[in-house]
Amino acid sequence: MAYKPKYLRHINVYVRNAESSQKWYEDVLGLHACDFRLGRAALISADIEQFHGIALMQVADDASSPLENHVGLNRTAWMMESLDDLKELG
Repeated sequence: MAYKPKYLRHINVYVRNAESSQKWYEDVLGLHACDFRLGRAALISADIEQFHGIALMQVADDASSPLENHVGLNRTAWMMESLDDLKELG
């Protein structure tokens, strides 16, 4: 049986520069930044009512990809219908 996520809840991306990446997401996609900062991370969202949907985690300027602690997609989180869906997938 196939299980379909309800929606994408969160994305975590490693970037070289969180501030310039945040500006791109705001200017190009129309997302907004959260007032809260997490170290060198920028937190942004499409929905002003949500804390954040995308976390841009800054790594070193010379970071390569796609290895751990390097530029690129780190993880995603999906909203499922129920915990039973996750048990079936596991």
